[in-house]
Amino acid sequence: WITFNEPWCSCVKGYCDGEHAPGRTEKPGTEPYVAGHNLLLAHAAAVALYRSDYQPEQKGVIGITLNAEWFEPASSAEADAKASREALE
Repeated sequence: WITFNEPWCSCVKGYCDGEHAPGRTEKPGTEPYVAGHNLLLAHAAAVALYRSDYQPEQKGVIGITLNAEWFEPASSAEADAKASREALE
């Protein structure tokens, strides 16, 4: 089971740059963090409920899906290796 798929997108895209629902941009310094906080609380509650009421019988697993950026050098050139390292920082 997955509680949330890519919560960063929901928080930042929904409450910072407004690209996703609810499309808010009014308080980008606070609202994405409040949304993230509440998402984590909801995740924790769902995990606790699943583990106590369903997992013993279903024997399933539960988690959250996080997104991440990854960059590979375009070639073996040192400049490309440096660029991919810097992009990851």
